[in-house]
Amino acid sequence: MDSMILIISVSAILVLGLAAILLSTGGKKKKRKVKRKGTVNKNAVEIDPETLCTKIFKLAPSESKKAKQNYIGRTVEVRTILGSSNRSKKGSNFREVVLDYQDNRKFHIIGDINMKDYKDQSWMTREGKLKVVGVVKEITKMEIHLDKLKII
Repeated sequence: MDSMILIISVSAILVLGLAAILLSTGGKKKKRKVKRKGTVNKNAVEIDPETLCTKIFKLAPSESKKAKQNYIGRTVEVRTILGSSNRSKKGSNFREVVLDYQDNRKFHIIGDINMKDYKDQSWMTREGKLKVVGVVKEITKMEIHLDKLKII
């Protein structure tokens, strides 16, 4: 009788221990990676055209050429406001847009947008704040010309 009680108590302890182990490992949820909200183009660098232009054009001409070369061909992201839009020399599907930098409207971003990329053209309303991505083609004292311009 004493051995029977001992066997039942040992088996009950083993069953409870096994149940505790299964519950602790089986109930875990897998951690998912959280998607970050950020730039559409991971290679794009957000720039401030005002400080960029003043920094480049304060340099001596020989040094400013080298400073421009660091940005020409680079994909950048800029916060802008739509200034004007008219026909492009690239064809009927393109519009040449002049965008003003959001913080200082004296600095302009100029480029051609392919209208086939946008079904809804509500972004063209004046005074709408836009974020654009493009490849720097040319930098002048008050303007930055972009290729492959896309509105985010």
